[in-house]
Amino acid sequence: MDAEFCVTIENDVLTKLNNHADSHPNIINLWRAYLKTKRIDYMKAIIDCEEMINNIANNRDVSIDTIALLYALFSNRNNDLNS
Repeated sequence: MDAEFCVTIENDVLTKLNNHADSHPNIINLWRAYLKTKRIDYMKAIIDCEEMINNIANNRDVSIDTIALLYALFSNRNNDLNS
């Protein structure tokens, strides 16, 4: 999927949401907020990825075991913070 296609789908969905805003304001506002949160999370991930790309030239590759360990540690940490 290319970026233009994704933007087109996003715009179509937002237009469809707006078409129902008067009759279903609560669920429409919920979906707008949800999509906004997901878009912000996605943009943060893109920024994180760009930072990683800028840093890999100066570092050696990380083993898959290290990646798994870091994932487990940070996943557990995030679960603890959300409890």
